[in-house]
Amino acid sequence: MKFIKSKKLLMLCIATFTFFGVLFDVFAINEVLMDKNCEHIYSYSWEDVATSSICQKYIATCSRCGYSYVIAYDYEHNYTDCEDSSCNDCGYTRPIPGHSYSYSWVSVSTASICQKYVATCSRCGYSYVVSYDYVHYYPSSNTQVCRDCGYVR
Repeated sequence: MKFIKSKKLLMLCIATFTFFGVLFDVFAINEVLMDKNCEHIYSYSWEDVATSSICQKYIATCSRCGYSYVIAYDYEHNYTDCEDSSCNDCGYTRPIPGHSYSYSWVSVSTASICQKYVATCSRCGYSYVVSYDYVHYYPSSNTQVCRDCGYVR
């Protein structure tokens, strides 16, 4: 940090640190008018940046003289799922990537349902049941355990 004898301050701060378990690269350049006799009292807040690469920035602002500086940037947008185009934190709008599904059989193992066929999005985890297999498979009449799901009759 470089202090100049006038009331003007130019700050360039470069750092890397962890904030709530997230690694941040921080840089800020501020040119502000500042009272040299001010004993800063800071309040802290997230402000929306809403660009493709930066969601929000965490800012410290002095309530006495208005001096402020950026503490950290949040580089990750938060979307509900692959069909959501707006960031839940800053409102940045992205092109919708859409779901990318993989399909698998999952054992249900109840008296009336053997398995279900499930589609799961590999991008966001959203899933839904495509169909059910209602028929248990017992290789012989004296077999007690369904070969497909493990249900015991």
